[in-house]
Amino acid sequence: MAFGSLCLAICYNMYLAYALIYMYYSVGSRLPWTGCYSTWGANTRICYIRKQGVKTCKAASQRLYQRFQSQNITFGVAVSTHDRNILVPHKEYALEMTGCVNATKSAAEHFFWDKVLESSQGFGDIKPMKLDLTICYFIVWIHIFLFTCKGIKWFGKSVWYIMS
Repeated sequence: MAFGSLCLAICYNMYLAYALIYMYYSVGSRLPWTGCYSTWGANTRICYIRKQGVKTCKAASQRLYQRFQSQNITFGVAVSTHDRNILVPHKEYALEMTGCVNATKSAAEHFFWDKVLESSQGFGDIKPMKLDLTICYFIVWIHIFLFTCKGIKWFGKSVWYIMS
């Protein structure tokens, strides 16, 4: 039971470290995850800004697939989704695909994976620990230690801090 509690504490404290990182980056004049900036490693070819009216071509193809998968259409545009090809009427295809963005990751996803975590491509591409994330992780553990060493009275405050 103690091992399970330790695993949960490690996991939850990592989430709190992510929150501290986001709080640090949010004090600037503009939020860095609102745009595709190459300064923090965003690949501008596959990055898009999520806002009203912006749709990805992949999502548009999936909507077309859901609408026309059970219909038997003989002439149209081929749409490939879920390892199957279906035919969609030209007019419907043009309406749905107009203005779509051919990108796969939003700016917020790029910020989390490429700036906050600096995630690698796989096990063969091991990167060093991130200093800012490690510092935030230790700050969270120090807070937890300080709250819990004061006794059961402060334990309630630490739970309030952890679960907020």
